[in-house]
Amino acid sequence: MSAFEPNAFAFNPANAARFTSLSLTRIKALLRSGKLPKHKDGKRTLVLRSDLEAYMLSLGTRTPRQARGDGGRFVRNNAALGHPVESR
Repeated sequence: MSAFEPNAFAFNPANAARFTSLSLTRIKALLRSGKLPKHKDGKRTLVLRSDLEAYMLSLGTRTPRQARGDGGRFVRNNAALGHPVESR
């Protein structure tokens, strides 16, 4: 495995995963789908840093409430009642 250099121009898929904090499986899926462009140097697959940055920026941002996906409510299990109770 090559040393990780965060200022590199291009990364192999494993280092692209380290750079973005995405899983290697996710990086490979993005490469297969074409959502993340790949470049070949012989047998080596490379991902440009600029392509990784553009992809990550395209994801946008979400507030913690939006990220939870439940509109800000959470459900807890109330053992005394024996059923879930919605809370705010």
